[in-house]
Amino acid sequence: MIWTLADWRRRYRWAASFLFTMAILCAASEWYLPHWIPRFLQAVQRYRSYNDAVSILDKLLPAPWGAMPRALAVAATVYIVWKNRRLTEGTPAFATMVSLTLAVTVIVTPSYALYNQVLLLPALLMLGRDRQLLWNRNRISRVLLGLAAGLLLWQWATSIVLAGLSFVLPLRTIETAWAVPLWTIHFLAVVVAALVLMMSYQKTFTAPAGPGTS
Repeated sequence: MIWTLADWRRRYRWAASFLFTMAILCAASEWYLPHWIPRFLQAVQRYRSYNDAVSILDKLLPAPWGAMPRALAVAATVYIVWKNRRLTEGTPAFATMVSLTLAVTVIVTPSYALYNQVLLLPALLMLGRDRQLLWNRNRISRVLLGLAAGLLLWQWATSIVLAGLSFVLPLRTIETAWAVPLWTIHFLAVVVAALVLMMSYQKTFTAPAGPGTS
């Protein structure tokens, strides 16, 4: 929304097409299944009453300590997006900004469900592409990059080990360790978001101004 409003004369078509598409989808679905939208909103409210609907940061930090880093992550993201609001969509910095928005969404949204982790894919691909640049930047980026690689490798390595052990151990024994590959899943999201936040900050405030960034 910030990016669209920053250059409304050129980007209003994007906003109009988005709103038009959403209006068609909502109207068609409401016609096919009447009153599903208010019923869905009621279900969401009930869901939060019986489900552990908290963010990843709240899951990792005891209440109320998760609220502070959550607010800081959102504020930093909004600030970076505001500074980059005039970027064109074809620039690498714009891709970094979008990856940052998705990664921060994963750690602050009030749901730590595993299917949200797919939003980390653009950030992971970007980090893999720029791994050498990050490694040579400073000690903090090296530590975070190594940590992200280790947390991601843990999931693959333990899954492969469990798959191999399933041929020689009883199934019940393997099933007791089903959650082992997921031990690092929440930490990975936080580390990836921190890395992309660092990259976005440095690209925003240290890179020379170019076309479309004034």
